[in-house]
Amino acid sequence: MTKFAIVTAIMALVLLGGFIGLSIWRFGLQKSYSAYARKWKEFIPMHNANVWSIVTVIVAILMTPALIERAAGSPIQFLGFLAPMYLIAVAMTPDYQTNQKQMLIHCLMTFCCAVGFIAYVCFGLRLWFVPLICLAAFYFLIGLPTRSIKTSYILWAECAMFSAAFVVVFIPGGC
Repeated sequence: MTKFAIVTAIMALVLLGGFIGLSIWRFGLQKSYSAYARKWKEFIPMHNANVWSIVTVIVAILMTPALIERAAGSPIQFLGFLAPMYLIAVAMTPDYQTNQKQMLIHCLMTFCCAVGFIAYVCFGLRLWFVPLICLAAFYFLIGLPTRSIKTSYILWAECAMFSAAFVVVFIPGGC
């Protein structure tokens, strides 16, 4: 993998990890990662923008080169591009809780992003066990001890998939 892809992936990891940590520290545990969109909008009101959307778009853009390069030679390498693009579409709908059209787009794009990423990891990289290990780690190491498994199970699943994206970029093997 090129140095550019590694550096952008590290930047994405630091940005996303810091943002999620800051969001949890500032607003507490929410039901999902997307729930922080409303919290950030109320905390830092911006005309036609949202801090959550900006961070999510930047993370998706930064991860794209690494995801594409990681699957070089795979017939489903294109999913390394599509999954982050679906995440950008999710980021463009921060008012999904109050706007019915955004709700439809947000849910559909979230589903497409998740399915695309899982297909990318399982069939493109042949690292099907990574999302399972990340999911188990988040549920058992964070969700159960904090007793947030019932209220924030979607958040932990999303954090596990974000973690899996970084793990598959940095570990050897696959393809």
